[in-house]
Amino acid sequence: MRPIEIFNGVMVCAALAGATLVMGMGRVERADNSASYSESTELRFGTTADGREALLDSTGEAIATGSYKRIVAGSIVARSALGELSEKERIVGVISAGIQDAPDAHRFTGIEQLKGMDETERLIALNPDLIIVSSLSSVPHMRRLREAGIAVFILGDMRGVETFLRDIRQIAVLLGAQKRGDRLANAYRRRMHGIAKLTPARDRKEAIYLSAYGTTMFGGTSGTSYHDVLKFAGLIDAASNHFSGWPQYTPEHVLSMDPEVIVSPHGVPEFVCNHSAMGRLQACANDRAGFVELPASWLEDPSLVMLDVAESVHEAVYGD
Repeated sequence: MRPIEIFNGVMVCAALAGATLVMGMGRVERADNSASYSESTELRFGTTADGREALLDSTGEAIATGSYKRIVAGSIVARSALGELSEKERIVGVISAGIQDAPDAHRFTGIEQLKGMDETERLIALNPDLIIVSSLSSVPHMRRLREAGIAVFILGDMRGVETFLRDIRQIAVLLGAQKRGDRLANAYRRRMHGIAKLTPARDRKEAIYLSAYGTTMFGGTSGTSYHDVLKFAGLIDAASNHFSGWPQYTPEHVLSMDPEVIVSPHGVPEFVCNHSAMGRLQACANDRAGFVELPASWLEDPSLVMLDVAESVHEAVYGD
């Protein structure tokens, strides 16, 4: 994978409020927010006030299942899963974030694109019967939408592969396509684990995820999709011994970890390796050979694209 809409790196600045770090000269302590997310991956069922079968969303709201015909995907995760699970004619709107570079962008040709879920008038004009989002805060006019007869389902915090698999199954249940969701989730998990198995534990290299916004550096480690991408790519997340979530790094933090591999968005290696101190990093040697650069929109997408990223990282580090 937080109470805010998680687009991972896109929203990393907001995530920092919940990622407290204790920093000193040459000393880094792990923030004590490494809770287990196993409970958050379980689907919860119930009934609506009028007795219909329902799925409980992350807020405990009972949303009836199975009969929606006009659906809006209000998050990247919802859009990605719907692209695989739903007939195209049932999708009437999708969030536009990251769609230009998304590998599945072709699936949403001709479908209305929204910049955010605060476009209430446009949402109502689409006449949806279901809106799926990742967090409560992304729907500022929830009451008005529900008063208009629209069901709004809040998926919950996105913390990596397991919570994404949960979301696949939640969306499949809402669509009345539970078997289809199970097949997709099982195939996705199987392929992810298959990448990791290509590299024996003894041969795995240490790595971190590193991004930069201006002159400020951020990471993504335990409890995030970045950590899972590194793990399933057959790497050891060097940051997970010191941090969790979405930490802000100083040059001293990066130098203290000094991993063999740094996975980053395009442009970050130049910034890091031209720094007077960080140029000594292993990853900067041999013309920055230890860096794996990928499009920021791919790295910041905590949905099906994690599989493509894990495969790309594995190939870049270990070859075929």
